[in-house]
Amino acid sequence: MVFWPSRSILPFVFADLRYDGSLTILEGIVEPVAAEFEARTGMRFGKKEGAGARIGYLRAMKGEVALGGLARPFSAAEKAERPYHLVIGFDALAVFVHQINPLKDISKSSAQGDSSREY
Repeated sequence: MVFWPSRSILPFVFADLRYDGSLTILEGIVEPVAAEFEARTGMRFGKKEGAGARIGYLRAMKGEVALGGLARPFSAAEKAERPYHLVIGFDALAVFVHQINPLKDISKSSAQGDSSREY
């Protein structure tokens, strides 16, 4: 998800768009589309950082960057600040097991459980 402090403060008031937040969003979405965005809009996409969701959230809410990126839901405290946001995609999880792995059976419910569990 990409967000900014509020609907009334659009990210386009910056001389150039600056991003900080999720490295996954930076590498998978922002960097690949930045040149096309600039070509289509004439707006410059400036500094792009992937310091992580929490740091990106704080920097965006302080107005230090135009856009923040989260690859997770807002925390209750973040949601209470009512940032304006736009969901830009959803992740999927796939489990691949090599044939030499001793795993014989796994259920969907056990896969949805504690991801640190060993089988």
